[in-house]
Amino acid sequence: VIGAARRAALFRVFWLLVPALHAGWCCAARRLG
Repeated sequence: VIGAARRAALFRVFWLLVPALHAGWCCAARRLG
């Protein structure tokens, strides 16, 4: 049960981080030209 909850929490954090990382990468690429 603990493993499943931890996996769900990691999955949620991952899906929250992906758009932020993508936006940061786009901003950095645009800044570098």
